[in-house]
Amino acid sequence: MLRRTPFAALAALALLPFAPAQAPDPAKPARVRKNVGDGSDVIAATFLGGKGHEWLCGGGFAPDGSVVLVGNVLGPVFDPGVPVRVIGTDRPAPAEPKQIPVLDKGKPKVDKAGNPVFEKPGWRTDGTTPFVAVCSADLKTVRSVHRFPWAVGAATAAAVGPDGAIYVAGRAAEGITAVGGDVAELPAAEPNPNPKAEKPKCDHAFVARLSPDATKAAWVRHVKGPAAAPTLTLSADGKQVRFGAGRLFVLDPAGKALDTVTVPGGLKPTTSVSPVDGTVVVGGEHHWQTGREPWRCPILNVHTPDGKLKYQFYDWGGPYVGLDNCRQVSDSAVRFVTHDSDGGILFYAWTAATA
Repeated sequence: MLRRTPFAALAALALLPFAPAQAPDPAKPARVRKNVGDGSDVIAATFLGGKGHEWLCGGGFAPDGSVVLVGNVLGPVFDPGVPVRVIGTDRPAPAEPKQIPVLDKGKPKVDKAGNPVFEKPGWRTDGTTPFVAVCSADLKTVRSVHRFPWAVGAATAAAVGPDGAIYVAGRAAEGITAVGGDVAELPAAEPNPNPKAEKPKCDHAFVARLSPDATKAAWVRHVKGPAAAPTLTLSADGKQVRFGAGRLFVLDPAGKALDTVTVPGGLKPTTSVSPVDGTVVVGGEHHWQTGREPWRCPILNVHTPDGKLKYQFYDWGGPYVGLDNCRQVSDSAVRFVTHDSDGGILFYAWTAATA
């Protein structure tokens, strides 16, 4: 049996976009809150959760000011305190998930107290199901909660269009067509030919457009093939739905494919395609295999849509710097890259303490 929290609360900063990196730890209590100004003043806060494991991955604001929250529940229990309705045709509830021990060099890992350490549930966990909660603008009332059919996948990103339509993207599982609406499959990306390439975190992804009240799906698009955590953004006018799953699929609000952008190595947290001119930003790191510092060297380059290098911001070759007794160097790496709706590049990086 998984350890359950007495009140599994969900965390979200209601005015901020959400990156589809890792799901928050559902075992830690948190809250939904709404900020104003520079984000330092909380003007509304609430808890949302039930007896099981639930967590949020995104959300947005409806035209009437309602707060839309999109997250996941790890079945078979989902009792958020208000009636839950199903989007599409429901499926059998999954079995109670088993605890999976974390291995360290092939042996079960233990904490400092000697207790076994288990994997935390997340968007890749079997039995996960997306849900949508619509709250009042002041977060005092949960107006409705709808979930997808049991175990059809997991949400990793969400957005709300100017017309109030709710978009959800994530990992798809068997039965994703049960969500309903106009369902179609998109062309898959080619597998990475590099035998040393990291195993993809996802091999089947979906994006769905829901009605503003989240009662039904207008359409669902799904794609099979290697991908990182699926991403989702909308253009400022809502006329482009940008769905990242191996490749970047640009759809219109009716689900029609407008364009497909292939990024060498596939889309991942360190790559992004500009919504304005289609340029591709590639970030990350490479390693200087000499045993000398810095070992991690940052990369951040901009390529034209046809793959030619346009700008080289970071791409240090990692030369040996200074003397052994007097060197000011440190490991650095770009960890995440994205664009805003105007084409501005946003990224964050990591660096170690100066040696």
